[in-house]
Amino acid sequence: MKRVLVVIACVSLPLALTGCDVLNYIWQHIVGHSYSQVDLTSLESNSANMTNSNSGQSSIPANSVVGYKTRHGFYGKLGVLSVSASSLSIQFTTYNSDGSTLASAASLQLSSSGYCDLETGNQGNLGPSASDFQWFNATLEPQGAAVFYVFP
Repeated sequence: MKRVLVVIACVSLPLALTGCDVLNYIWQHIVGHSYSQVDLTSLESNSANMTNSNSGQSSIPANSVVGYKTRHGFYGKLGVLSVSASSLSIQFTTYNSDGSTLASAASLQLSSSGYCDLETGNQGNLGPSASDFQWFNATLEPQGAAVFYVFP
């Protein structure tokens, strides 16, 4: 069995790295998206899946990648570094419409009930009108017109 898996890995990895669409599709649906794989194009193509309901965002596990559109219409990606009932540690990148970076942080720590503005990286007691989400009761709660999508 190990030999079969090694052969499959040895054949599929080079094909995936060279752009084989079928293997990339399978890889993304079995292994999932990594933070570095999500770009502005993939965010725009998943915009119809983004929602302002927190039903899909509660209990997001560590290493999840979340696509978003801020309350002012900028796309971005959020990587969950660690999560607990009392705090959320993320990395994020928010893009300008030309694909350049508007704001980013390699590590941002939010405490329970903390708000976050993904256009500036500001966090704390900002309130709903100045933020894109609130981390409340271990749930990511979109604020205003911000919408989110958890990549598989």
